Amino acid sequence: MKACGVLPADVTLFGDLLDAVMAKREVCFDYHKLTGSKPEHRTVQPYHVGQIEHGWYLLAYDSKRKGMRTFALQRITNLVVQRAKFVRDPGFNAKDHLGDGFGVWSYEGTSNHAHEIQIRFEGYAARVVAERMWHSTQEIKSLKADGSVIEFQARLSGLEEITRWVLSWGSKATVLGPPELKKRVRVEVERMMERCK
Repeated sequence: MKACGVLPADVTLFGDLLDAVMAKREVCFDYHKLTGSKPEHRTVQPYHVGQIEHGWYLLAYDSKRKGMRTFALQRITNLVVQRAKFVRDPGFNAKDHLGDGFGVWSYEGTSNHAHEIQIRFEGYAARVVAERMWHSTQEIKSLKADGSVIEFQARLSGLEEITRWVLSWGSKATVLGPPELKKRVRVEVERMMERCK
């Protein structure tokens, strides 16, 4: 098996979190957000540990922030499993929680409106994209009989991760809509070109 971008899991941390999920015990830890300058202390109710896009994540309810949050295991330090137990929301479903996003981001309970995504793929990208399930709302239209050009459509609540995905296909992907996604991709490409001078 070839590992590309796969994050090593801390076995002790992983095991402790799984135990806390099963026992319904609160946990506290220091968490370094991607955009943070230093770690923040969090106390949460752990609901689920799973692998998404080659990384391990904890889905947990943060009572201070009054909502579910997603934590990357590699950014968790100083984990302590508390004695305090919690009652798990029986209606929680990890798949539903992540369903509106395009990866690990969740837009559950936010005011974001749905974006109708339309992207044209050509060549090898068309074939790879058509072969896989990327999102529960996806639809794929073949624009050429040989499958060398397709249109990918999906309904998403946010654009952060889909922007990164489009950029990863380079010139093989063309955003047809919405305008906000076109703008995000164009701005990012322009910034990349500035840095390549």
